[in-house]
Amino acid sequence: MRDGNFYGVGFVIHGNPMKPTPFSETVRTALIEEGKGRFTAVHKHGVYVTIPGDFFGTHIDGRIRAQYADIVGMTLYPEVEMAIQLDLHYGCAAIPVDNNLDASHEDSTIKNMIELSDVVPAYVRGVIERLRPLAANPPKLEQLMGNIIPANHRGLTKIKNAFLRENARKLIERYCK
Repeated sequence: MRDGNFYGVGFVIHGNPMKPTPFSETVRTALIEEGKGRFTAVHKHGVYVTIPGDFFGTHIDGRIRAQYADIVGMTLYPEVEMAIQLDLHYGCAAIPVDNNLDASHEDSTIKNMIELSDVVPAYVRGVIERLRPLAANPPKLEQLMGNIIPANHRGLTKIKNAFLRENARKLIERYCK
């Protein structure tokens, strides 16, 4: 995502993923509240490091990451930037199954995944129920407030994808008036 605007030519969003966080507070709260009582611990804050999914790294890589990361995963970015640019509420529920430093899938990892096989789907269903009202009337994303450069009609016609062109028009209407 860092190499260009999601919309391409004709429309600019300077979405601020750090304002206040890259995540929707509404989704974050639902994830935390639903996790209470389902999991041994629910952490409200943490540092997540995204690594390529096809390369786990060495034990030394793991030790280095452990110095500054609370959790390492294979997804989350660029998804969070795309969600912001599409005006979608987004959150992260990271459920660790592998606590070693080299991300090998040894027996304990498989055992942890089996133990969570009933808990995680129930958790996701609970989060969805908590967020149903959000679908009908989502609040504005703080990350987009003041960060959209409106385009005139001619600028929007330069967006080749019809869905993105219509979404850009809706963003201007929602955030720039």
